[in-house]
Amino acid sequence: MWSVEAFAIKSTARGKGIGSKLLTKLMHERMRAAGATRLILMTQEEMAHRLYLRLGFTDVDVRPLELKDGVQIPNWTMEWRP
Repeated sequence: MWSVEAFAIKSTARGKGIGSKLLTKLMHERMRAAGATRLILMTQEEMAHRLYLRLGFTDVDVRPLELKDGVQIPNWTMEWRP
């Protein structure tokens, strides 16, 4: 098993496909090396959710995540199969 704890692109570099290319390359390389058949992730960021949808991930579940101050944010569980 492997994990990416954080993935970010500098705001001035966003919208140029850099994140999509890096993440796609990483996904294919690591899955091939691990012999994996699917990739599952969770995100609470709307922007990241849209990126993952564009990369071919599908929503498995979405549940509210309650923060310490009582604010709820969406928590998407997503899956990708090559």
